Amino acid sequence: MEFGPFDEEVFFHIEKSGLYQHVNSGGGVSAAEFLLLRCKTPSSAEASSLWVVEAKSSSPRPESNIRFREFIEEIKSKLHDSLCLAIAALMGRHASRCDLPERFHEQDWSTIVIKLVLVINGHDKKWLEPVSDALQKTFKPIAMIWGFSSGDVVVINDEMGVRHGLVRKE
Repeated sequence: MEFGPFDEEVFFHIEKSGLYQHVNSGGGVSAAEFLLLRCKTPSSAEASSLWVVEAKSSSPRPESNIRFREFIEEIKSKLHDSLCLAIAALMGRHASRCDLPERFHEQDWSTIVIKLVLVINGHDKKWLEPVSDALQKTFKPIAMIWGFSSGDVVVINDEMGVRHGLVRKE
């Protein structure tokens, strides 16, 4: 599964960024795959949403209780840590290491919708719901703090990712 292509002004590969490498030098900070500003129109400089995207090749079955809970916690950590790291960078907390594209700094963040997205490659649609339900439940307090709805925590497969313009069609 390949993502993109994305304009580098609206795309931040957080997992490979200098910012993340610096902050995680002591370990303990997780990162999603990337951050993506979605604009209202292709020519617009104003973003309408920030998508924090994580990708997985599979997920454990909900019946395997312990492994499933660990999986949900891992995804939660990656998405939440990435969101917090981006906001910390935008606040100037890591100014000397901040490699966020300039376009991120130019946004009115009070109006931007936050979407936390997990893309599971090859996952059947009917298997997405229990993962989505568990992830939305675990994000409920975080959603309340950041002012977004638990419905903005989304689990999709690669086919849905193509329709959303995240995944390259093979």
